[in-house]
Amino acid sequence: MAGPFFCWGNVNQLFNGKERDAIGNIQKYAYGSMVVFAFFSAISIAGVNIALGVAALFVVGGIYRKEIQALCIDKTIARACLVFLLAVLISAIGALQPWAAVERALNYFFRMLPFFFVPLICQEKKQLWMLLGVGALSLMIADVYALWQGIHGNLRAPAFHSHPMMLAGILVQWIPALTLVTAVEWGKQLPIKPTWRWTVGLLWLLSLIALIVNGTRGAWLAVFFLLLLLGATLLRKHKKILVLGSLALVLLVGAAGQHSGLQERVNTLGDASFQSNSERLLMWQSAWNMFLDHPVTGVGAQNYEYQYQNHYISPLAKERGQMHAHSNVFQMLAEQGLIGLGAFCLLFGVILKRGWQGMRRGSFWGYMLFFSTLGLLLQGLTEFNFGNAAVIRLYWLFVGVAAAGLQWDLKESKRVNLVK
Repeated sequence: MAGPFFCWGNVNQLFNGKERDAIGNIQKYAYGSMVVFAFFSAISIAGVNIALGVAALFVVGGIYRKEIQALCIDKTIARACLVFLLAVLISAIGALQPWAAVERALNYFFRMLPFFFVPLICQEKKQLWMLLGVGALSLMIADVYALWQGIHGNLRAPAFHSHPMMLAGILVQWIPALTLVTAVEWGKQLPIKPTWRWTVGLLWLLSLIALIVNGTRGAWLAVFFLLLLLGATLLRKHKKILVLGSLALVLLVGAAGQHSGLQERVNTLGDASFQSNSERLLMWQSAWNMFLDHPVTGVGAQNYEYQYQNHYISPLAKERGQMHAHSNVFQMLAEQGLIGLGAFCLLFGVILKRGWQGMRRGSFWGYMLFFSTLGLLLQGLTEFNFGNAAVIRLYWLFVGVAAAGLQWDLKESKRVNLVK
Protein backbone atom coordinates (compact mmCIF):
# COMPACT_ATOMS: atom_id res chain seq x y z
CA MET A 1 0.00 0.00 0.00
CA ALA A 2 1.37 3.41 -0.92
CA GLY A 3 1.58 6.38 1.37
CA PRO A 4 2.39 6.41 5.09
CA PHE A 5 1.33 2.82 5.68
CA PHE A 6 2.85 -0.47 4.57
CA CYS A 7 0.79 -3.62 4.23
CA TRP A 8 1.96 -7.19 3.74
CA GLY A 9 -0.79 -9.28 2.29
CA ASN A 10 -4.53 -9.05 2.44
CA VAL A 11 -6.29 -11.76 4.38
CA ASN A 12 -9.58 -11.31 2.57
CA GLN A 13 -8.03 -11.86 -0.86
CA LEU A 14 -4.86 -13.86 -0.34
CA PHE A 15 -6.23 -16.89 1.48
CA ASN A 16 -9.08 -19.24 0.80
CA GLY A 17 -10.57 -22.39 2.31
CA LYS A 18 -8.74 -24.10 5.17
CA GLU A 19 -5.73 -21.77 5.07
CA ARG A 20 -7.98 -18.73 5.52
CA ASP A 21 -9.91 -20.47 8.31
CA ALA A 22 -6.67 -21.27 10.16
CA ILE A 23 -5.50 -17.69 9.90
CA GLY A 24 -8.88 -16.44 10.99
CA ASN A 25 -8.85 -18.70 14.05
CA ILE A 26 -5.48 -17.63 15.39
CA GLN A 27 -6.33 -13.99 14.73
CA LYS A 28 -9.58 -14.48 16.63
CA TYR A 29 -7.66 -15.80 19.63
CA ALA A 30 -5.23 -12.89 19.49
CA TYR A 31 -8.10 -10.44 19.01
CA GLY A 32 -9.97 -11.99 21.93
CA SER A 33 -6.90 -11.45 24.10
CA MET A 34 -6.84 -7.77 23.11
CA VAL A 35 -10.54 -7.49 23.98
CA VAL A 36 -9.67 -8.82 27.45
CA PHE A 37 -6.81 -6.29 27.53
CA ALA A 38 -9.31 -3.51 26.79
CA PHE A 39 -11.67 -4.75 29.51
CA PHE A 40 -8.96 -4.58 32.17
CA SER A 41 -7.42 -1.35 30.84
CA ALA A 42 -8.95 0.89 33.52
CA ILE A 43 -9.42 -1.58 36.36
CA SER A 44 -6.51 -4.04 36.67
CA ILE A 45 -2.81 -3.83 35.82
CA ALA A 46 -2.41 -7.57 36.40
CA GLY A 47 -5.27 -8.32 34.01
CA VAL A 48 -3.74 -6.05 31.37
CA ASN A 49 -0.34 -7.73 31.72
CA ILE A 50 -1.76 -11.23 31.41
CA ALA A 51 -3.97 -10.37 28.43
CA LEU A 52 -1.13 -8.63 26.60
CA GLY A 53 1.20 -11.55 27.28
CA VAL A 54 -1.34 -14.03 25.89
CA ALA A 55 -1.91 -11.83 22.83
CA ALA A 56 1.86 -11.70 22.27
CA LEU A 57 2.06 -15.50 22.31
CA PHE A 58 -0.68 -15.78 19.69
CA VAL A 59 0.84 -13.07 17.51
CA VAL A 60 4.37 -14.48 17.65
CA GLY A 61 3.11 -18.01 17.13
CA GLY A 62 0.92 -16.92 14.24
CA ILE A 63 3.76 -15.08 12.53
CA TYR A 64 6.14 -18.01 13.05
CA ARG A 65 3.63 -20.45 11.55
CA LYS A 66 2.82 -17.95 8.81
CA GLU A 67 -0.79 -17.94 9.92
CA ILE A 68 -0.75 -14.18 10.44
CA GLN A 69 0.55 -12.41 7.36
CA ALA A 70 -1.54 -9.26 7.11
CA LEU A 71 0.74 -6.72 8.76
CA CYS A 72 -0.49 -3.15 8.30
CA ILE A 73 1.27 -0.67 10.57
CA ASP A 74 1.88 3.06 10.33
CA LYS A 75 5.57 2.85 9.48
CA THR A 76 6.24 6.53 10.25
CA ILE A 77 5.07 6.10 13.85
CA ALA A 78 6.88 2.75 14.05
CA ARG A 79 10.16 4.39 12.97
CA ALA A 80 9.68 7.18 15.52
CA CYS A 81 9.18 4.50 18.19
CA LEU A 82 12.44 2.83 17.10
CA VAL A 83 14.33 6.14 17.24
CA PHE A 84 13.01 6.79 20.73
CA LEU A 85 13.98 3.31 21.96
CA LEU A 86 17.48 3.77 20.51
CA ALA A 87 17.75 7.08 22.37
CA VAL A 88 16.88 5.26 25.61
CA LEU A 89 19.65 2.74 24.95
CA ILE A 90 22.12 5.51 24.10
CA SER A 91 21.46 7.03 27.53
CA ALA A 92 23.02 3.90 29.06
CA ILE A 93 26.47 4.88 27.76
CA GLY A 94 27.30 7.24 30.60
CA ALA A 95 24.83 5.93 33.16
CA LEU A 96 25.81 4.87 36.66
CA GLN A 97 23.39 1.95 36.26
CA PRO A 98 23.51 1.10 32.52
CA TRP A 99 21.44 -2.06 32.81
CA ALA A 100 18.64 -0.04 34.35
CA ALA A 101 18.51 2.00 31.12
CA VAL A 102 18.33 -1.20 29.07
CA GLU A 103 15.51 -2.43 31.32
CA ARG A 104 13.64 0.86 30.83
CA ALA A 105 14.00 0.51 27.04
CA LEU A 106 12.51 -2.99 27.20
CA ASN A 107 9.64 -1.73 29.36
CA TYR A 108 8.91 1.06 26.90
CA PHE A 109 8.90 -1.46 24.04
CA PHE A 110 6.53 -3.89 25.77
CA ARG A 111 4.16 -1.03 26.56
CA MET A 112 4.12 -0.12 22.86
CA LEU A 113 2.96 -3.60 21.82
CA PRO A 114 -0.76 -2.69 21.56
CA PHE A 115 0.16 -0.20 18.81
CA PHE A 116 1.67 -3.04 16.76
CA PHE A 117 -0.89 -5.69 17.69
CA VAL A 118 -4.12 -3.86 16.83
CA PRO A 119 -3.47 -3.33 13.09
CA LEU A 120 -1.92 -6.79 12.91
CA ILE A 121 -4.92 -8.56 14.46
CA CYS A 122 -7.96 -6.48 13.51
CA GLN A 123 -9.32 -7.18 10.04
CA GLU A 124 -12.51 -5.11 10.17
CA LYS A 125 -13.33 -1.62 11.37
CA LYS A 126 -16.05 -2.98 13.67
CA GLN A 127 -13.31 -4.76 15.64
CA LEU A 128 -11.78 -1.37 16.42
CA TRP A 129 -15.15 -0.20 17.72
CA MET A 130 -15.43 -3.34 19.83
CA LEU A 131 -12.07 -2.61 21.46
CA LEU A 132 -13.18 0.95 22.21
CA GLY A 133 -16.57 -0.23 23.49
CA VAL A 134 -15.06 -2.77 25.87
CA GLY A 135 -12.51 -0.17 26.98
CA ALA A 136 -15.38 2.25 27.67
CA LEU A 137 -17.05 -0.42 29.81
CA SER A 138 -13.84 -0.73 31.80
CA LEU A 139 -13.78 3.05 32.21
CA MET A 140 -17.40 3.08 33.41
CA ILE A 141 -16.60 0.52 36.12
CA ALA A 142 -13.62 2.60 37.27
CA ASP A 143 -15.69 5.81 37.21
CA VAL A 144 -18.45 4.29 39.34
CA TYR A 145 -15.93 3.04 41.90
CA ALA A 146 -14.19 6.43 41.98
CA LEU A 147 -17.56 8.11 42.54
CA TRP A 148 -18.31 5.69 45.38
CA GLN A 149 -14.93 6.56 46.95
CA GLY A 150 -15.66 10.28 46.55
CA ILE A 151 -19.08 9.96 48.18
CA HIS A 152 -17.37 8.28 51.13
CA GLY A 153 -14.97 11.19 51.60
CA ASN A 154 -11.96 10.26 49.45
CA LEU A 155 -11.29 13.38 47.36
CA ARG A 156 -8.21 11.76 45.78
CA ALA A 157 -10.20 8.80 44.50
CA PRO A 158 -7.91 6.34 42.64
CA ALA A 159 -10.62 3.79 41.78
CA PHE A 160 -8.79 0.45 41.43
CA HIS A 161 -5.30 1.93 41.18
CA SER A 162 -2.58 2.51 43.74
CA HIS A 163 -2.38 6.26 43.07
CA PRO A 164 -5.00 8.79 41.89
CA MET A 165 -2.71 10.05 39.11
CA MET A 166 -3.06 6.71 37.34
CA LEU A 167 -6.83 7.12 37.01
CA ALA A 168 -6.27 10.76 36.02
CA GLY A 169 -3.94 9.67 33.21
CA ILE A 170 -6.63 7.33 31.91
CA LEU A 171 -9.36 9.98 32.10
CA VAL A 172 -7.40 12.67 30.21
CA GLN A 173 -7.27 10.29 27.24
CA TRP A 174 -10.84 9.02 27.41
CA ILE A 175 -12.70 12.29 28.00
CA PRO A 176 -11.75 13.87 24.63
CA ALA A 177 -12.58 10.60 22.84
CA LEU A 178 -15.99 10.41 24.56
CA THR A 179 -16.59 14.08 23.73
CA LEU A 180 -15.99 13.35 20.05
CA VAL A 181 -18.29 10.32 19.97
CA THR A 182 -21.03 12.22 21.80
CA ALA A 183 -20.81 15.55 20.01
CA VAL A 184 -19.89 14.70 16.45
CA GLU A 185 -21.76 12.96 13.67
CA TRP A 186 -19.11 11.62 11.34
CA GLY A 187 -21.52 10.32 8.73
CA LYS A 188 -21.14 6.57 8.45
CA GLN A 189 -17.85 6.51 10.34
CA LEU A 190 -19.63 6.04 13.67
CA PRO A 191 -21.88 2.96 13.58
CA ILE A 192 -23.58 4.02 16.80
CA LYS A 193 -27.31 4.26 17.36
CA PRO A 194 -28.72 7.41 19.02
CA THR A 195 -29.46 5.46 22.22
CA TRP A 196 -25.86 4.40 22.51
CA ARG A 197 -24.67 7.91 21.83
CA TRP A 198 -26.73 9.15 24.77
CA THR A 199 -25.12 6.36 26.82
CA VAL A 200 -21.70 7.58 25.77
CA GLY A 201 -22.78 11.09 26.77
CA LEU A 202 -23.70 9.85 30.24
CA LEU A 203 -20.33 8.10 30.49
CA TRP A 204 -18.69 11.40 29.52
CA LEU A 205 -20.55 13.13 32.36
CA LEU A 206 -19.66 10.33 34.78
CA SER A 207 -16.00 10.59 33.75
CA LEU A 208 -16.00 14.33 34.45
CA ILE A 209 -17.40 13.66 37.92
CA ALA A 210 -14.78 10.95 38.48
CA LEU A 211 -12.07 13.41 37.42
CA ILE A 212 -13.32 15.97 39.92
CA VAL A 213 -13.37 13.54 42.86
CA ASN A 214 -10.01 12.19 41.69
CA GLY A 215 -8.54 15.55 42.66
CA THR A 216 -5.56 15.56 40.27
CA ARG A 217 -5.10 19.23 39.49
CA GLY A 218 -2.86 18.79 36.44
CA ALA A 219 -5.53 16.59 34.88
CA TRP A 220 -8.20 19.18 35.72
CA LEU A 221 -6.28 21.84 33.80
CA ALA A 222 -5.54 19.48 30.91
CA VAL A 223 -9.19 18.48 30.46
CA PHE A 224 -10.43 22.05 30.85
CA PHE A 225 -8.11 23.19 28.05
CA LEU A 226 -9.03 20.18 25.89
CA LEU A 227 -12.75 20.84 26.21
CA LEU A 228 -12.26 24.50 25.29
CA LEU A 229 -10.23 23.49 22.24
CA LEU A 230 -12.73 20.81 21.24
CA GLY A 231 -15.56 23.29 21.67
CA ALA A 232 -13.85 25.80 19.40
CA THR A 233 -13.19 23.05 16.85
CA LEU A 234 -16.72 21.63 16.77
CA LEU A 235 -18.82 24.72 17.53
CA ARG A 236 -20.02 25.41 13.99
CA LYS A 237 -21.58 22.02 13.36
CA HIS A 238 -22.80 21.00 16.80
CA LYS A 239 -23.90 24.07 18.71
CA LYS A 240 -26.78 22.44 20.61
CA ILE A 241 -24.78 19.53 21.99
CA LEU A 242 -21.82 21.75 22.82
CA VAL A 243 -24.05 24.22 24.68
CA LEU A 244 -25.49 21.35 26.71
CA GLY A 245 -22.01 19.97 27.36
CA SER A 246 -20.72 23.38 28.42
CA LEU A 247 -23.69 23.80 30.73
CA ALA A 248 -23.01 20.40 32.29
CA LEU A 249 -19.35 21.33 32.78
CA VAL A 250 -20.24 24.65 34.40
CA LEU A 251 -22.72 22.94 36.72
CA LEU A 252 -20.15 20.33 37.72
CA VAL A 253 -17.44 22.89 38.39
CA GLY A 254 -19.92 25.02 40.33
CA ALA A 255 -21.04 22.06 42.42
CA ALA A 256 -17.42 21.12 43.11
CA GLY A 257 -16.76 24.67 44.23
CA GLN A 258 -19.34 24.26 46.98
CA HIS A 259 -17.31 21.46 48.59
CA SER A 260 -14.66 22.83 50.95
CA GLY A 261 -12.16 20.04 50.27
CA LEU A 262 -12.34 20.43 46.51
CA GLN A 263 -12.28 24.19 46.80
CA GLU A 264 -9.03 23.94 48.75
CA ARG A 265 -7.54 21.86 45.91
CA VAL A 266 -8.54 24.53 43.42
CA ASN A 267 -7.07 27.31 45.57
CA THR A 268 -3.67 25.56 45.65
CA LEU A 269 -3.27 25.66 41.87
CA GLY A 270 -1.37 28.94 41.92
CA ASP A 271 0.12 28.67 45.41
CA ALA A 272 3.90 28.15 45.07
CA SER A 273 4.21 27.59 48.84
CA PHE A 274 1.83 24.59 48.77
CA GLN A 275 4.02 21.56 49.47
CA SER A 276 3.07 19.58 46.37
CA ASN A 277 3.83 22.62 44.20
CA SER A 278 7.06 23.54 45.96
CA GLU A 279 8.31 19.94 45.84
CA ARG A 280 7.70 19.83 42.09
CA LEU A 281 9.68 23.02 41.62
CA LEU A 282 12.56 21.55 43.64
CA MET A 283 12.43 18.29 41.66
CA TRP A 284 12.44 20.20 38.37
CA GLN A 285 15.45 22.20 39.54
CA SER A 286 17.24 18.97 40.44
CA ALA A 287 16.35 17.45 37.06
CA TRP A 288 17.68 20.59 35.36
CA ASN A 289 20.94 20.26 37.31
CA MET A 290 21.26 16.65 36.13
CA PHE A 291 20.81 17.85 32.57
CA LEU A 292 23.43 20.58 32.97
CA ASP A 293 25.92 18.00 34.23
CA HIS A 294 25.01 15.45 31.52
CA PRO A 295 23.54 17.49 28.64
CA VAL A 296 23.89 14.98 25.80
CA THR A 297 22.77 11.59 27.14
CA GLY A 298 21.54 12.47 30.64
CA VAL A 299 22.21 10.39 33.73
CA GLY A 300 20.65 7.34 32.06
CA ALA A 301 17.08 6.10 31.72
CA GLN A 302 15.72 4.75 35.02
CA ASN A 303 18.66 6.36 36.84
CA TYR A 304 16.77 9.44 38.02
CA GLU A 305 15.62 7.95 41.34
CA TYR A 306 19.13 7.03 42.52
CA GLN A 307 20.72 10.24 41.27
CA TYR A 308 18.01 12.42 42.79
CA GLN A 309 17.96 10.78 46.21
CA ASN A 310 21.75 10.48 46.54
CA HIS A 311 23.32 13.38 44.63
CA TYR A 312 20.87 16.02 43.41
CA ILE A 313 18.14 16.35 46.02
CA SER A 314 17.64 19.86 47.36
CA PRO A 315 18.26 20.42 51.09
CA LEU A 316 14.86 22.15 51.09
CA ALA A 317 13.03 19.03 49.87
CA LYS A 318 10.63 17.44 52.35
CA GLU A 319 9.47 14.52 50.19
CA ARG A 320 12.87 12.84 49.92
CA GLY A 321 11.66 9.52 48.51
CA GLN A 322 10.53 10.79 45.11
CA MET A 323 11.24 8.36 42.25
CA HIS A 324 10.60 10.56 39.20
CA ALA A 325 10.56 14.22 38.20
CA HIS A 326 6.76 14.64 37.96
CA SER A 327 7.14 15.90 34.39
CA ASN A 328 7.73 14.10 31.11
CA VAL A 329 9.92 16.95 29.84
CA PHE A 330 12.16 17.21 32.91
CA GLN A 331 12.33 13.41 33.20
CA MET A 332 13.59 13.15 29.62
CA LEU A 333 16.08 16.00 30.08
CA ALA A 334 17.50 14.50 33.27
CA GLU A 335 17.61 10.86 32.22
CA GLN A 336 18.28 11.06 28.48
CA GLY A 337 19.57 14.57 27.81
CA LEU A 338 19.09 16.39 24.53
CA ILE A 339 19.13 13.15 22.54
CA GLY A 340 16.30 11.67 24.59
CA LEU A 341 14.20 14.82 24.65
CA GLY A 342 14.67 15.20 20.91
CA ALA A 343 13.55 11.61 20.32
CA PHE A 344 10.56 12.13 22.64
CA CYS A 345 9.52 15.27 20.73
CA LEU A 346 9.99 13.45 17.42
CA LEU A 347 7.79 10.57 18.56
CA PHE A 348 4.89 12.72 19.66
CA GLY A 349 5.39 15.20 16.86
CA VAL A 350 4.90 12.36 14.36
CA ILE A 351 1.80 11.11 16.17
CA LEU A 352 0.25 14.57 16.41
CA LYS A 353 1.04 15.20 12.73
CA ARG A 354 -0.65 11.94 11.76
CA GLY A 355 -3.69 12.92 13.82
CA TRP A 356 -3.74 16.40 12.25
CA GLN A 357 -3.61 14.91 8.77
CA GLY A 358 -6.59 12.71 9.66
CA MET A 359 -8.47 15.72 11.03
CA ARG A 360 -7.95 17.60 7.76
CA ARG A 361 -9.58 14.66 5.96
CA GLY A 362 -12.51 14.80 8.39
CA SER A 363 -11.64 11.45 9.99
CA PHE A 364 -12.93 10.63 13.47
CA TRP A 365 -9.77 8.58 14.04
CA GLY A 366 -7.60 11.59 13.33
CA TYR A 367 -9.48 13.68 15.88
CA MET A 368 -9.29 10.88 18.44
CA LEU A 369 -5.54 10.40 17.93
CA PHE A 370 -4.78 14.11 18.10
CA PHE A 371 -6.84 15.04 21.16
CA SER A 372 -6.10 11.93 23.23
CA THR A 373 -2.39 12.49 22.60
CA LEU A 374 -2.76 16.14 23.53
CA GLY A 375 -4.49 15.13 26.78
CA LEU A 376 -1.62 12.80 27.69
CA LEU A 377 0.98 15.48 26.94
CA LEU A 378 -0.81 18.25 28.82
CA GLN A 379 -1.08 16.19 31.98
CA GLY A 380 2.50 15.10 31.36
CA LEU A 381 3.70 18.65 31.96
CA THR A 382 3.22 18.07 35.70
CA GLU A 383 3.37 14.28 35.90
CA PHE A 384 5.63 11.58 34.43
CA ASN A 385 2.67 9.74 32.93
CA PHE A 386 4.78 8.41 30.06
CA GLY A 387 6.47 6.18 32.63
CA ASN A 388 3.21 4.88 34.10
CA ALA A 389 2.48 1.39 32.77
CA ALA A 390 -1.32 1.54 33.20
CA VAL A 391 -1.63 4.95 31.53
CA ILE A 392 0.77 4.41 28.65
CA ARG A 393 -0.49 0.96 27.69
CA LEU A 394 -3.96 2.41 27.26
CA TYR A 395 -2.41 5.20 25.22
CA TRP A 396 -0.69 2.79 22.82
CA LEU A 397 -3.99 0.92 22.46
CA PHE A 398 -5.57 4.22 21.41
CA VAL A 399 -2.72 4.88 18.95
CA GLY A 400 -3.07 1.40 17.47
CA VAL A 401 -6.84 1.71 17.08
CA ALA A 402 -6.69 5.24 15.64
CA ALA A 403 -3.81 4.42 13.25
CA ALA A 404 -5.66 1.35 11.95
CA GLY A 405 -8.84 3.41 11.56
CA LEU A 406 -6.94 6.07 9.62
CA GLN A 407 -5.56 3.38 7.35
CA TRP A 408 -9.02 2.07 6.51
CA ASP A 409 -10.31 5.60 5.94
CA LEU A 410 -7.47 6.21 3.50
CA LYS A 411 -8.15 2.96 1.66
CA GLU A 412 -11.86 3.77 1.43
CA SER A 413 -11.19 7.27 0.10
CA LYS A 414 -8.86 5.86 -2.57
CA ARG A 415 -11.49 3.30 -3.53
CA VAL A 416 -14.08 6.07 -3.90
CA ASN A 417 -11.71 8.14 -6.01
CA LEU A 418 -11.05 5.17 -8.27
CA VAL A 419 -14.79 4.66 -8.78
CA LYS A 420 -15.21 8.32 -9.68
